[in-house]
Amino acid sequence: MKQYDVILVLGSQPDYRTWKFPSHTYKSLDRAIELLNQGVAPYIALSGDHALKYDNTGIVQPFKECDLEEEYVLSQGVAPKYILKEGESRDTLAQFYYLKNLVFIPHNIKKVLMVTVPFRVERIEFLFHKVFGPDYTVNFETVDYTEDEIYRSEAFTLEKQAAWLKDMPDGDDAWLKDKFYDAPIYQFWKARDIERLQTETDDRKKYLI
Repeated sequence: MKQYDVILVLGSQPDYRTWKFPSHTYKSLDRAIELLNQGVAPYIALSGDHALKYDNTGIVQPFKECDLEEEYVLSQGVAPKYILKEGESRDTLAQFYYLKNLVFIPHNIKKVLMVTVPFRVERIEFLFHKVFGPDYTVNFETVDYTEDEIYRSEAFTLEKQAAWLKDMPDGDDAWLKDKFYDAPIYQFWKARDIERLQTETDDRKKYLI
């Protein structure tokens, strides 16, 4: 089986009513644990503080996503020495920025196997190569999901992020420094989140998830 430096599972926005992740996040963690136990990589990397959308809509998440992921992984028998994490990020782009600088560079990680859902792969792969550049490689293993868990704005988000990042050379993560979370694109997301929340108050979960 192919060897990697790390198996990566990104944090996902939990349901604010239960503070549980979507089912595909737990499936991703389970698969990552299986791969770790098979010797595919020496570490599992976990990522995420909380969703920026919660900041924009006034919801306070009582934990970091990476900590809740770690708690689950530990409960499945994984020793702490096999777990790496970053807990600074509030969106996918920031996840890769902080993973690169706080986790991957210090641990000399270059070859990544990411476990995720199929509908996220296109945007994740674009952002990965944008932030990490040609010295890093990523492969994907996907897990099942339910229809109601699909992130329906993935294509729109990718379009907006690609337009914003078009002048950033691949791998030049310094270009992003000091742009979290007040660059114009973040102001756009904030205005959009507030507008959508105001028009969907009768079905808040539909909007937030």
